[in-house]
Amino acid sequence: SYPLIRSLGDKFDIICDWQNKMTLEKLGEGVCAVCAQLVRCSDLTDIVPTSEMLCVLRNDWLPLQCRPWMYNLEKYQGAILCPWGMQCLDNVRMLQMCVSCRKVLTAKTPCQPKDAIANFQYYADSELPHNVRKNIQASTTLELMLVAACWATVITHHYQTRGLRGGRIPEEASQHFNRGNVALLPQDLTSLSNVLPPSLSDMHGAVCVVFAGVAFRPSVEALQKFPPVLVSRSRVKSVIEWLISNNEWYAESGITFSAENLAALVMGGEDTGVLQGIEITHLRNDNDPGEESGRFDWSTLTADLVTETVAYIKGDRSERSQRAMKASALAHAMDQKKFLVSRAGFELMNDNSPGFLTVVFLHLDPWGIGGFNHPARRPEQQISFQRQLRNLLQQVDSPFARDTCFPFICWNILQKHAASENMAFCISSARQHSLVNDVREAESSITSLAEKLECNPKAKIDSAGEKGALRLFWELNVICCLMPGSDGYKLCHHNEIHSLTRQLGTPAFFLTLNPHDLTSVLVAHFGGLDATQWCQLGAYEHVAFIASHPAVAAKAFDILIRGFIDIVVKYNNGCGLFGKCSGYYSTMEAQGRGTLHCHMLLWIEGHPNLERLRSMMMEDDDFESLLFQWLEDVIHCELLGTSVESVGAIDVSPSRPARLERVPDLRLQSLPQIDEVGEGAFEEAFYDFVGRLAVECNWHEHTPTCFKNLRPGEEPWDENCRMWIDGSVRMASYLDPETQSILLRRHHPWVSNYNDIVMFLLQCNMDIKFIGSGAAAKALTYYISDYITKNDLQVHVGLQAIRAAIDSHRKHFIDNVEASSSVHERNLLTKAVNAMMGRREVSHQQVMSYLIGGGDYYTSHEFCTVRFHEFVDMAIAHELHVDGECSCRDGSLADSVVLEPLDYLMRPAIALFDGMCLWQFLEQTQKVKRSSSKAEGTQERHMTSGDDTTFLATERPAYSHRFRAPFTESAHLQNATHELCMRNAFVVPMLLGDSIPLPRKSDLCMEEFCWAMLLLFKPWRKLSDLMDGHSCWTEAF
Repeated sequence: SYPLIRSLGDKFDIICDWQNKMTLEKLGEGVCAVCAQLVRCSDLTDIVPTSEMLCVLRNDWLPLQCRPWMYNLEKYQGAILCPWGMQCLDNVRMLQMCVSCRKVLTAKTPCQPKDAIANFQYYADSELPHNVRKNIQASTTLELMLVAACWATVITHHYQTRGLRGGRIPEEASQHFNRGNVALLPQDLTSLSNVLPPSLSDMHGAVCVVFAGVAFRPSVEALQKFPPVLVSRSRVKSVIEWLISNNEWYAESGITFSAENLAALVMGGEDTGVLQGIEITHLRNDNDPGEESGRFDWSTLTADLVTETVAYIKGDRSERSQRAMKASALAHAMDQKKFLVSRAGFELMNDNSPGFLTVVFLHLDPWGIGGFNHPARRPEQQISFQRQLRNLLQQVDSPFARDTCFPFICWNILQKHAASENMAFCISSARQHSLVNDVREAESSITSLAEKLECNPKAKIDSAGEKGALRLFWELNVICCLMPGSDGYKLCHHNEIHSLTRQLGTPAFFLTLNPHDLTSVLVAHFGGLDATQWCQLGAYEHVAFIASHPAVAAKAFDILIRGFIDIVVKYNNGCGLFGKCSGYYSTMEAQGRGTLHCHMLLWIEGHPNLERLRSMMMEDDDFESLLFQWLEDVIHCELLGTSVESVGAIDVSPSRPARLERVPDLRLQSLPQIDEVGEGAFEEAFYDFVGRLAVECNWHEHTPTCFKNLRPGEEPWDENCRMWIDGSVRMASYLDPETQSILLRRHHPWVSNYNDIVMFLLQCNMDIKFIGSGAAAKALTYYISDYITKNDLQVHVGLQAIRAAIDSHRKHFIDNVEASSSVHERNLLTKAVNAMMGRREVSHQQVMSYLIGGGDYYTSHEFCTVRFHEFVDMAIAHELHVDGECSCRDGSLADSVVLEPLDYLMRPAIALFDGMCLWQFLEQTQKVKRSSSKAEGTQERHMTSGDDTTFLATERPAYSHRFRAPFTESAHLQNATHELCMRNAFVVPMLLGDSIPLPRKSDLCMEEFCWAMLLLFKPWRKLSDLMDGHSCWTEAF
């Protein structure tokens, strides 16, 4: 029934279920000895390896000095294994194996799992000579730059001293988040150096060290005491000489050591000195009095440095200018942002090269034995770049996951590959040609429009050239739907939300979950710390840990959100906290300091659409009262236990009550356990804990974000807060007679909406809104779908990227007259897309979430994209053809884009498929490839129309509830190779094309509406089936 008010016992059952399933013991992990990856303990099996298993886990290509010595390699027959997953190192005993590795190795004929470390994913770090290993581990970022044969990054350091004068520092501006090194990553390919270390001239403009947050100007004497800018001559020389002698990629590249370059790069006559050729920049804080640099202990300051977590990528080669790079860095830093900037190279190295990993990240692959696309891999061992990357990041104690730059650079490579594939296979040549023509027409206006909008983002656009440039920006912004983070990708999510709304109706709730990683015990657990150690750390130590473990933070976030969906929402598993959930859609995004939060839409079974809900409330007072009771039970705008009488006595001060100095953070405290104290005592503890959490996490204090959308003339006052928290209270819930909107009671002026159970379980800030009735609710529905898929690329920045791509493209083809026009066009569009993608801020945790976490969205349904206009065109083609036969029936149409209409028109004639309308066909069927035996016997198969039981036994797949059938006509382009089957789980069709008009607007709109409804919801094979002898679509409908 709707609405369903859950009892206190039901709520406590959810809490009990959470506390049983989300314990650290249940979430414990172990290591697979074969792939070295961390896996849930419940997914690991102890297996005694056979001789055949050990044999396939060998890698005889590995040099003898690289082979593991931590276990008895001879006893294990040369198998390359991870000691963390072995029961015994001296003799053959049981090995822990994950599901995928065990399945392959325990087969009748064992094979080497593709994810096995024996498949060139073993890096022999423990086999390095002691002095070399020590030197590599002790190398600073600058020293690694000097010994690397290939630069993929330019590094900017941004440091700030902490707490020198006391006072409350805003979180986003405090030392917690402004320390560390920022990697300046490329969008273009990398440059290869044949002499190490590089010359002094090559170092100019490569590094920019920014000191900020205090008024002193660092002197030469101060820099001599600051380890991050110091370089050890002996360490650099030792590592380079070892690499040249032991790393085949360094040896084959002819790299030599230059003592002259090393002497010129290091200041002073001692072994350790300041690196020459780097930018030293000081951002003075005018509000602070001057300080002498000698007052600070520079050597101890570095112990508190943490890595920045947000990147700003610029994707063109035009940033070669030292002056431009410095200006970009300073402007971005002064705006309290974090960034990544590209650097153009000289001789370029392909990022698909097998040597890419070792020459760019020599500290991760010092032996050069585990590169991507390794040439010694046999055909059956081949794995993709993305799969190997995921394996490396998921290995136990992975240095790849801890490295500051590695995930960003690899993510950048994947983005470039996705852009190229999208341009080559997802955009027709005619569309590419049209876009290139648009680029050429708008080229002269791009720069002027970018400058105009940079000065005034709301400037009026008048000229035709400017309008063309703006239209080009929006078109290029959405053409790459396969690239995570792009506007095209976000537009797909936006369309999926709207499609789900068409399928399920109006969503009932909009939630924002903001897990607090700085106090999350899950983060500590996956990072190797126990709860006691984690709670004993200070606030800054928490920040340092999170910053150096972004993969762990992304993993904990994913598990928390999935736990919320499975245990609290209970989709497809009975009634959850909010009722019986019929669907959900959640998107993940990064906030100011790079940590993750999610926005979620929930559909509740029985929730009526906006108009119906409004009429039900107006016609039935009992229903209105029940609805208000349900909403007040789910959404709290007060501290638990607040009575109506006490509302007037509440302190209206907008400032959150300060936590006492020695009182521990509530988010770090262990929750009261319902199994330990019993329901009676637990109820009291629950109310007390949630009340304190609401003050800690959901007390609203105005920030600049609250007033960022003010109109001209509006003041940043309480009533203009965009969060709708103005310090007022509302004694009771009611339906606004003018707007027909639901206004819930608010018994506290500054506590924002929350749910008590969710607040208790997640121990973090959250928000929950009911998508009610009236015009405001309808607007909120569209606002929410736009908000959670919002664009983060400013127009003037995107236009600058397009301008840079045009210049880069022109330089690239200046001497190339042999390339075809299609190559020119594809290159230009790919560069433009890459450049625009490169202007987006990317959080370290976001990148890790894409690579090894849950991605950037969670949904209950699958979706299929449908080009609806193609069905319309096909129907018209059938009707207009003189002889009644469409040209598609003679096999003359070869373009793949017309296959979807053909699939429906030539669907099997049996009743199961024949009676399907187009919408049912799209959501319930899919086209699958036949086995070779079926393809050969196509002409011999016969089925009786109208009898679903006449399928031959051989035509049933392994799963009994899916049925297959061939197309009705041989004219179908894939008749010999494919057939239709029923889906196990239905999908949600996502229609592309012009929107279906509202019928009440005009007679023409009514006719078009009826045309679309008949096409979608009445079975047909030709247009006359829909008209059925009527003179117009309205009559037929």
